[in-house]
This record gives sequence, C-alpha cells and structure tokens, in this order.
Amino acid sequence: MHDESCELCGSAREAKLREAGHRIEMLTNIRRDGYHKMGVFSETEGEPVFSYTVGLFHTYEHPEVIIFGLEINAEFAVLHTVQELVANGMMFSHGDESFEVLDGTSVVFVDFSRVKYDEYLGQAENFYQSDDFPVLMLVWPDRDGVFPWSDGAADWLKRRQPALWSSVPPA
Repeated sequence: MHDESCELCGSAREAKLREAGHRIEMLTNIRRDGYHKMGVFSETEGEPVFSYTVGLFHTYEHPEVIIFGLEINAEFAVLHTVQELVANGMMFSHGDESFEVLDGTSVVFVDFSRVKYDEYLGQAENFYQSDDFPVLMLVWPDRDGVFPWSDGAADWLKRRQPALWSSVPPA
C-alpha cells in the first residue's frame, strides 16, 4: 500500500525492527492488506477481550477501530468487514450507524477516549510512534437493539463494552 520509503511501514523501519529482534508481522500486514488486527485477551477475570486495527489511518486516512466484548475471532471478522468497507471508500465517524458491518444488525461508531489510548492501544501507538491518530469504538447492541449507553441496558452488555467513548452519539 505504501512504498519502501514510507517512514512508518517502509523497509528502513523494518530493518531497524529486525535488527532489534522484533517481529515484523504488523508491518507486513499493513503493507500487504492496508491494516493489521490486534487481539487482546484479558488477564483479569471478568474483563472483556477486545480487538483493534492498526494501519487504517495510515493507509486510508480513516480512524482506527476498536471493538469489545465478542469472541476474538468474531471481533477479527467484524474488523475485516470494516476494513473492506473502508477500502471501498466508506468512511465512518462519530455517531455513524451501520447495518453493513455485523450481518444486518445496527452498530454505532463513537469516538474512543484519547485518555485511554495508553491502556488499550499500545501496538497502535508503537506503530504511529505517538498517540496522534483517531480511533472509533464500534459498539453493538443486545438482541433487542439496546446499546450500552441506553436507559435499561443490561449489566452484561455494559460489562462487555465498557464506556470508553468520549461521548455518546446524538439520539
């Protein structure tokens, strides 16, 4: 997607990482596919797993996307669908609703809280060498279409998708 001279994903950075003994899978995936998927398993019982993209902003000038609370392979499939939509020209921003991402179920994109980047987006910060990139949290509803920020949302839904958005979307 970018040529070998790219500071973030080019051959010079790859060489530095190899020299330092680091894996280069993320760079390879970003160059080949336009993005990389990171899955994070919680070490604390009861905390949700989550996954996020690295490279969407670099490749497509689209915010990175983070998703919580599904099985990790399901999260990866959702992120892949988002990447395909973005690669085909779709752009998501705060408050956007989509029925295309999760098999006809409504999902909403909300701005992810920048104060949580260090805690949740370490590999993205490593790639960008800063926290200067936008991130959207993809939020999914329960079977009745209730989102975690809605009145009457079930506790399990709130636990699986922590309130890490900077603000809820307009109604």
